[in-house]
Amino acid sequence: MRTAAELEADLRGLLAETPRSDATAGFWAGDAAETKRAQDNFDAGGLDWKQARTAIVLGLEAVAAGNLDVAAAFISIAESFQLSSFRRKMTRQQLADLAGNAGLRGRVTNLGRNERLAAAVAAQESIGLKGMAARRAAVNADAYLKAEFGQMGDAGIRAALRKSRET
Repeated sequence: MRTAAELEADLRGLLAETPRSDATAGFWAGDAAETKRAQDNFDAGGLDWKQARTAIVLGLEAVAAGNLDVAAAFISIAESFQLSSFRRKMTRQQLADLAGNAGLRGRVTNLGRNERLAAAVAAQESIGLKGMAARRAAVNADAYLKAEFGQMGDAGIRAALRKSRET
């Protein structure tokens, strides 16, 4: 069981993160502009945000009254409303990104490309070329390697060869 001080600190932290929302949901029946505005507020998550702040304030009142179980419930309710508001703001692409893996960091290494380069350089060295001449001849002899390494400097080509040897 959490103490009153812990619950109050959590609620005050949520209150600081949840600025007041001016979203309104009330409108006169038949007023098309106000009806549309209320629907836009709902779609944009403004009403959920407003309800989150209301739940936080009610949670603080519950702590002051000594109802710690009720205050803990209001924390959960406020966080649910905040999440609902965030969800309404997210695009389909952002939601799809949540379902995927974060992916590799840094540059993607193409091991097959590097191994193909190493084999081509070895072939050039077997006919007597050495160093940069062998690397350039290997790149220029193969259209795929030329597309991959044609604009790359010698340092990049050497790095690709090192990576192919490391695997």
